[in-house]
Parts: sequence; structure tokens; C-alpha cells
Amino acid sequence: MDKAKFDQIVERANEQEKITLTVLYNAVGKALKNVNAGNTAAAINDWKKSENAYNETEARLWAKYFEPTLPNILAVVAHLTAAGWKISKSTAYNHRKAGHLKQEADGSFKISAVEQYAVNHLIRKDGRQDDGVENLAEDKQRAETRKARAQAEHWELKTKIARGLYVPKDAFERELAQRAIIFKSDGETFFRSQAAAMVALVGGDNNRIPDLVEYTLTAFAGWLNRYSAEQEFIVPVAEQEAVLDNADDADPDGEDAEE
Repeated sequence: MDKAKFDQIVERANEQEKITLTVLYNAVGKALKNVNAGNTAAAINDWKKSENAYNETEARLWAKYFEPTLPNILAVVAHLTAAGWKISKSTAYNHRKAGHLKQEADGSFKISAVEQYAVNHLIRKDGRQDDGVENLAEDKQRAETRKARAQAEHWELKTKIARGLYVPKDAFERELAQRAIIFKSDGETFFRSQAAAMVALVGGDNNRIPDLVEYTLTAFAGWLNRYSAEQEFIVPVAEQEAVLDNADDADPDGEDAEE
């Protein structure tokens, strides 16, 4: 899942869409955590189903809010002319008025709708009709190739997850945040509670204890700033000997895969 993409959709979606997408997003994270906790075919299958549900919703909302568009009729005419369609500005305006060429509320035109309009209502510059059939075999082959590649990558990722090579990013960040809170609390508590002991240890002036506390806390704040600074961490991971149980049941080409 792409967190940046998720955030972009949530920023534009309506309230119900936000709730639906967030629930599905959290479900995938929970399912992935279960995969890491127990390497079972059932856990992997649950993760796959929740991920598929999320991906379908994400794709639908992304197309709704972020699909490429053309800003006006002139852009539509230029786009279709370059693609080999025979169209004039007057034809485009007339077809928009007749409802053949669908315009969005903001005045733009979705490219997918424009191209479908061309198939339904225009002819090629060479005069032949185009119903999209001639490219069907080629499109199907490309789709099958993409599907096979995606399934291979999907299975490789699941294998690595099952072996414990990955953890959910949000879970990792929560763990770091919790440790940082404990670290900060322990450090501040130590300096505040042990200042008198430090002064006594060196036979110092008790009246200067507040100054000592302030000095140590300022230094400690500097440590925390360095601790929280963004930087790249390389974490060595010892590959476990875990293997997938009932691999056939968790195969992406199983009963949930498209024929």
C-alpha cells in the first residue's frame, strides 16, 4: 500500500469514502501483523483478501479524484486528432451539447471518457470505423503479462513477510515513538531527581541545583534532537528458516484469482 496515495485520496474524498478507505487500510495492516505473528496459510489468505479489497477501493477512488483530464474542448480536439481521430471543434461542441461527450463538473474531460466517446461516435482519419476490437488480443496479452508480473512480485513479497523480513511501517514507527517517550521520561526524571546527589558528590553549592538541572536538561534536549532527526537506518536482518505452510492454499492463482 502507498501511504502517500492513501493520504491524497483521503484529502479529497467525501466522509463515507474516507471511512471506508481507512477501515480497509487498517484491516490490511492488521492482517499483515497476523502474517508476521503466525506463518499460516489462513493468515496469508486473510491478508490477500483484505489487500485486494483495499486495492479495489483505492483504484476506484483514485480514478474518481485523480484520473488525468483535459481542461477544455480545444484540448479534447487536439488529443483525439493526435490519436488519429477525425474531429473538428464544431463536432466536439455539438457532441458535448448532445451528451455524447461527457464533461465533468469543473469543466474538464476525463481522458478515459474522451477515448470511449471517440470509439462510439467518431471515425479514424483514414475513414475506417474503430470499435476497439482489432487491439483486443494485444491488450489482453499486455494485461496477462502485467498480471503474471504482479502475481510474481506479490508472492515474493508474501514469502519475505512470512520469513519475518518485513514489519508494518506504522507498527515500527509506533514502537520507535514508544521507546522515545520512555527514553525522554527516564532522562528527565534522572536529571531532576539526581541533581542534589550530583552536587553532594562533588561537594558543591546546593543553591545552584536549579542551574544544574537546567544545564543538564538543555544538554539532554540536544541529544533528543539528534535522536529524532531524519536519517537512513540500515537494519541487518537474519533470515529465518520459516517456510510457507500449505503454499497451494495461499497461491495468488487460487480460487480468488481471475481466470
